[in-house]
Amino acid sequence: MARSWIGLTLCLLAFTGPAAPVPFEQDGRWGYRDAQGAVVIAPRYLIADQFSPEGIAAVADEKGWAYVDRTGKVLVHPFLFDNGPDEFQEGLARCVADGKMGYFDKHGRIVISPRFSFAEPFSDGRAKVCFGCREVKDGEHSRYTGGRWARIDRQGREVEP
Repeated sequence: MARSWIGLTLCLLAFTGPAAPVPFEQDGRWGYRDAQGAVVIAPRYLIADQFSPEGIAAVADEKGWAYVDRTGKVLVHPFLFDNGPDEFQEGLARCVADGKMGYFDKHGRIVISPRFSFAEPFSDGRAKVCFGCREVKDGEHSRYTGGRWARIDRQGREVEP
C-alpha cells in the first residue's frame, strides 16, 4: 500500500512540477520567491502577476510589460489592451516586436511571428489581421484604417482575403 502512495506522489510531482514562484514586494519593487522563501527573481518590477500553470508571468517595469519564465527571462512582449497585457483567446494572445503584431501561446512561445500592422484576437479559429494599415488615435482609443485586411488560421496562414 505504501508503495502505491509513493508512486502516486511521484507521478503528481512529475506532472505538476515544482511549486511556482510567488510574488513578493520589497521597497516598492516586486520579485518572486520559491516555496521555501528563497528569492528566485530579485525585486525589480513595478507589477508582478502570479505564474500561470504553464510557467509564465506577466510583469511590468519602466520599459513596459513582458512575460517572463520562472528565472525572470523575458519571453515575449504582449500587446497592451485596457492598460494591461492582452488576454488569451483560444489559447493565444497578441504580442508586439519591432512595431509589428503576432501571437504567442500560454507557454510564452511565439507561434505566429509578428508581421502584421494590426491583429485582432482569435475567434472561432480565425483572426482578422492587417498589412500596412495605420493607427488613428481617437481619444484614449485607437482604430486602424487602410492597408490590406485578411483572416488567418492558427498557423498564421491567410484563409480569407
